[in-house]
Amino acid sequence: MIFFDICMGFVVFFGTIKCIRLLRYNSRIYLFISTLQVSPKELFSFMFILFIIFIDTYSNEFNVINEI
Repeated sequence: MIFFDICMGFVVFFGTIKCIRLLRYNSRIYLFISTLQVSPKELFSFMFILFIIFIDTYSNEFNVINEI
């Protein structure tokens, strides 16, 4: 069973590497990657705000469940 898991890990790893190499020549993927490289500050700010909203929603739901 462990041998099977190791083999599947290698298959998935090399399959992912092959897909990444194929997608490297796609112009839309290149545009997406270049956009991500230009805007890390804006993306981090957006993720931070979403994280705050998620925590607030989770805490409100937790308080409602405890009141019941």
